[in-house]
Amino acid sequence: AEWRFPAFFARTRPRSDDFARDIVAFGYWFDIHNLAQLSFDFPGFFDRRFEQVSAAVLEFVESPRPHFVLLRELSALRFPWRRFMEAYCDRLAHAKDDDFLQFVISLEGFEVGSKVYGVVEQTCRLY
Repeated sequence: AEWRFPAFFARTRPRSDDFARDIVAFGYWFDIHNLAQLSFDFPGFFDRRFEQVSAAVLEFVESPRPHFVLLRELSALRFPWRRFMEAYCDRLAHAKDDDFLQFVISLEGFEVGSKVYGVVEQTCRLY
């Protein structure tokens, strides 16, 4: 029998989702990137665990220095920014970093030429 990560993640969904939630909460963007390479269903995960993931994302957004690399990685994995902004619009208006809304959240996706994208790609090549 051939080993398949998507089937494994589906069989162990509660534990796999807990694991992915913790990776997001701790800001381990490189582990998120690696998990995506194993075909983890991030869009489904974001839908199933929206409240938990959003709580972690909100902490990164509201910090004096938002974790742009993590937020970029979530954008690349189709984090539901529109839903997030609708749910937390009152709190996002007070984000401490003025560039946040322009730089990270783009309803059309992340800008491929952005500085953060370059940092992510460079770091991934090193490993």
